[in-house]
Amino acid sequence: MGVLAGFLSRDYQNPFILPVLGIAVTSLLVAANLIKIKAFTNPDIGQTTEVAALMKFAIGALLVMGDRVLGVIIGTFMAVLLYVKERLHGYF
Repeated sequence: MGVLAGFLSRDYQNPFILPVLGIAVTSLLVAANLIKIKAFTNPDIGQTTEVAALMKFAIGALLVMGDRVLGVIIGTFMAVLLYVKERLHGYF
């Protein structure tokens, strides 16, 4: 979604497309959390998935509109952190 927003912003030269779609993704994630809170009596409210989704959106936009090398480095670092997430919980 971030890549699509980046392409649309760049090709149509409209700086408002990227933040509007970013806010739309954020509102969908907030709505999903609200539904989860109301649907379950004891919901597990971990925010890892939501933060990863927002980071993926931002990295996708960065790959299109910014520095590709930096986007790849940040994406790789994020993937490694998500992979070792369970092991990191034992240390903190």
